[in-house]
Amino acid sequence: MYMFIMLSVKSLLIAITTQNTSLPPTLTMIHGLWASIVRNVIPPWLLWLTGEDNAMMNSSMSQIRTLCSSCKQGWLSSTLFLFWCVFLMGTSHSQWLMLIYLYYGFRYVVERMDGDLWEKVLNPENEYRRQLIDQVVSTALPESKSPEQVSAAVKAFMTADLPHELIELLEKIVLQNSAFSGNFNLQNLLILTAIKADPSRVMDYINRLDNFDGPAVGEVAVEAQLYEEAFAIFKKFNLNVQAVDVLLDNIQSIDRAVEFAFRVEEDAVWSQVAKAQLREGLLSDAIESFIRADDATQFLEVIRAAEDANVYHDLVKYLLMVRKKAKEPKVDSELIFAYAKTDKLTDIEEFILMPNVANLQNVGDRLYNETLYEAARIIFQFIANWAKLAITLVKLKQFQSAVDAARKANSAKTWKEVCFACVDAEEFRLAQICGLNIIIQVFFFSAFCCE
Repeated sequence: MYMFIMLSVKSLLIAITTQNTSLPPTLTMIHGLWASIVRNVIPPWLLWLTGEDNAMMNSSMSQIRTLCSSCKQGWLSSTLFLFWCVFLMGTSHSQWLMLIYLYYGFRYVVERMDGDLWEKVLNPENEYRRQLIDQVVSTALPESKSPEQVSAAVKAFMTADLPHELIELLEKIVLQNSAFSGNFNLQNLLILTAIKADPSRVMDYINRLDNFDGPAVGEVAVEAQLYEEAFAIFKKFNLNVQAVDVLLDNIQSIDRAVEFAFRVEEDAVWSQVAKAQLREGLLSDAIESFIRADDATQFLEVIRAAEDANVYHDLVKYLLMVRKKAKEPKVDSELIFAYAKTDKLTDIEEFILMPNVANLQNVGDRLYNETLYEAARIIFQFIANWAKLAITLVKLKQFQSAVDAARKANSAKTWKEVCFACVDAEEFRLAQICGLNIIIQVFFFSAFCCE
């Protein structure tokens, strides 16, 4: 019986309480009359139906009418009546009446957009604050089409320092296909609030949202030490250099950085990976990465590291790449030295015949000091430094060639060095030739002094 009465009254109210401005004047007057009857007769009838106290009911109804006078909807609608019908069954007067109060109360607060009113209802001393928040989050704002209402509510939650409740609110607005799901500022605010208040939610938001400020939010995530989240943000927005920097500097995983570099194949990303590998002493890997990056900017650091680690095979490959981008005496000189260290004498001969800017005299001296005599011989012979060539040939035990070079040098000092070396090697015939030339040098020198 109760159900029949409830459904009948519900149908009646749906018909008479829905606002319809297109009715003729006569029907409009009838509509207003019926609405008055509904507003003033139905509540006492429902009171009688539930057996509640009349004085308490009148007092509460008066409060509801006062609060709802500023609402855009009428005091009673089909939605409200259905709401009543659900709670009338098995609930007491105080419960369902308070629910009705809150139902209109939160709509009134949302539609007013009054900062002072929001401050009052969100005050911790308000015993009904939790219920109002729940209603605002679950129904009012997700249904709202007004950006001003949403902005006022969000600002109120922020002012009241309710980050967790704000997250609930923004989830309803942004994640559940409301009119503001794609709003740039709301998506930013949702992620930033979660970073500060509930980091466990951030990754899910990153995966589900697309219209937020990736660079700025990513930097905030890094500052909050949410490195995996920051990496996900930068990767999502194709900010690959920032993403690999997070892997290298914050997560400190070179392996993941290399894997990421292979995936994106960007020169700038490989360059960052190469620098990190170089810092960690992974020289061969660093050189390979620099070559992939086509990055010649760090050649001084790479050369220094290669010398310290005695890694010249890889250095040759790197310097050949650098030569295509820069004409530096240091690069060409180091390439010759690297060829010598890897016993690529033919490459040295071919290289010095090509246009280059190497300092060959310095390279030759360095090769001689490093006992790389064959390479030094090639250099000194090419630049016609006969004195250096002669003593280099002595080191190679090529005494006849050393004598020939000394003859071209025509220096007493060179003759002495070759002579002594020939004596030590028991090459007395060659030593004699050197001795004679020393005497001749001394004779001419004496004659010149006498004159």
